[in-house]
Amino acid sequence: MDLANLIKANLYLLEGNYGLSIEEFKKLVISDNAPKEIYILLGSVLRKNGEYEKAIHIHESLVGDKTLTNKLNKILYFELVKDYKELQEYKKSLYYAQKLLDIDKSPIIYKYFYELNLSLKNFDDAFKYLLKYQKGNKSDFSKELSYILYEKYVFLEKKDDSLIKKALKFYPNNRPVNLILFDQVYATGKKSKISDAFEDLLKKDIIKTEKDLKKFENDFFAIGLYKDFESAVFKKVAQSSANPIYAVYSSNLFIKKNNPEKANEVLVNYLNNIGEKNIVKNKILTLQLPEGLKSKFKFSDIYVCSVCGTDFDKYYEYCPNCKSIETIDFK
Repeated sequence: MDLANLIKANLYLLEGNYGLSIEEFKKLVISDNAPKEIYILLGSVLRKNGEYEKAIHIHESLVGDKTLTNKLNKILYFELVKDYKELQEYKKSLYYAQKLLDIDKSPIIYKYFYELNLSLKNFDDAFKYLLKYQKGNKSDFSKELSYILYEKYVFLEKKDDSLIKKALKFYPNNRPVNLILFDQVYATGKKSKISDAFEDLLKKDIIKTEKDLKKFENDFFAIGLYKDFESAVFKKVAQSSANPIYAVYSSNLFIKKNNPEKANEVLVNYLNNIGEKNIVKNKILTLQLPEGLKSKFKFSDIYVCSVCGTDFDKYYEYCPNCKSIETIDFK
């Protein structure tokens, strides 16, 4: 085996230049005496380069090879789990995860069982394996467990409210679950309970979009409690809430009252006293710039994921990039 090629292949890999790394690894595997580790590594780099079928072809060609050590078999099955997961062939990925579990009980394998079963809508198995991963990893995955229950609730044709209650026990601030509960209280028509339910949402601070508040505004208007809604929003601004959505919405309300000076004051106070947020800057631009310039100076990204740092122009419960739950906040 040519050591120079191996060094080049790994240097390119460290640089993230997968194409050149693949070319160097290919030179190595042409040799009849190339170690099996090189084949496995080549498949891994092919996967990183988006060449999933080629990665699978190389990795599966080694399955059943009696010369592989137990350690290499573990690595091989793990690579195949990741290959098929990237290809979104979750059943095949689960098949190799089971093979891996038969020879290795590491907690990380339970994490893959959780993710794969969740992708396959096997919610009970996803829940079970996440509990196992939580126990082995000694970490708190209450938020993730809560969201599995929520997704099962949404998926079922016949809704089971016990899932919603259980989800809240794991994670009281589960945003979509709280929104469902508010709608259930709203359906009762009992005004005092509706106001209390809205106050609870405000305390938990799970309102993340102007659309959220518009929906509540319409709900309260329909039952003659619009003044209560307006008062609750103004109260959040007076309390100097770090959530900028209340300042933006208050600005909208003042515009409706034909008071642009007050609308601007609320936004400027937020920027000066609480912090700079793009959603607030955008609102100020809409108040102060001529129509033709508004889009030119608008901040397109107003949300950011606290885990991976990716910017977004709208809110997501799950980060589209790193799949973290409820890690999107105002930028």
